[in-house]
Amino acid sequence: MKLLAVIVGGVALFSEVASCQGFFASCKSNWYVERGTSIMYAECSNEDGDFVESRLDLNKCIANDNGALSGRERGNFYNACRSCLPDTLLPVAGEDVGSGGLVPSLPPQTSILTCACSQKDATEVLNSDVDLDAFIGSDADGILNCFGQSGEEVDE
Repeated sequence: MKLLAVIVGGVALFSEVASCQGFFASCKSNWYVERGTSIMYAECSNEDGDFVESRLDLNKCIANDNGALSGRERGNFYNACRSCLPDTLLPVAGEDVGSGGLVPSLPPQTSILTCACSQKDATEVLNSDVDLDAFIGSDADGILNCFGQSGEEVDE
């Protein structure tokens, strides 16, 4: 009987982990990270097929490992990373990225996020990217999530 409870618990845990990946298949491709923050926005389909806009603080999902981004629960990456963009946003020639001089090449056709991150000794800033699809998903209500941490619906 105890073994059955462990197996059942293992299946439930597996189901929870599986829902925390693959957002790109259930969300529109116009996802973005709000400039100057670690907040990701996306419109994802719920179980009725309607799209719901939600936001998720990526500090709950990403870590900065000495200048390299990786998926990790409560990684708090944004303490040492800036200028995070989907990798299809390109700087406008002659414009400072921080001032909003960006132009989308197309809506993002990928789930890759690119940021400028400091190494531990803060001597060098590296461009680093991470595939959000590997650890961010959306639940039956269309709300973004990662590692069991839920985002929230955006009120219109």
